[in-house]
Amino acid sequence: MAGLYALTVDLVRDVGIPSAAAEQVVASAWYIPDPVALARPLADLPALFGALRARGIRIAVATSDDRTPTEMTLAGLGVADLVSAVIGADDGVPVKPAPDMVMTLCRVLGIAPALAVVVGDAVDDLEMGRAAAAGLVVGVLSGVSSAALLAPHADIVIPSVAELIR
Repeated sequence: MAGLYALTVDLVRDVGIPSAAAEQVVASAWYIPDPVALARPLADLPALFGALRARGIRIAVATSDDRTPTEMTLAGLGVADLVSAVIGADDGVPVKPAPDMVMTLCRVLGIAPALAVVVGDAVDDLEMGRAAAAGLVVGVLSGVSSAALLAPHADIVIPSVAELIR
């Protein structure tokens, strides 16, 4: 989010507003939404994550969002204790579709990427999984993309993350 703020200040400055005024304009208009209040789970995540953990599957989150709001959201959804690792856009690792987030999470979890399953609702997620040589790349339709868009990049496309335990 800090990067987006700085880019916004730069944009305001680029249209001719002096630096100090640009900072003031952006500061007065900047609003950071509450990620927990906005989160709407697309499945019973505590049950889903609990079932995966019961099968010995560790869960990690690689997100284009920043770490703190992601951790707040996971806690608000009641699944923070079921997630083994999180990496966010502000963690200093190249972001999707680069493989670095998956590679870092695999190192943290002590597994080979070939044993990882990458689940995502956007092409960048799936390309990240492919670039990291994940063992399985799963597209999920309960997010932002269509089956036609995800299918060329996925080993399988499922309607919802709930299908991961069926």
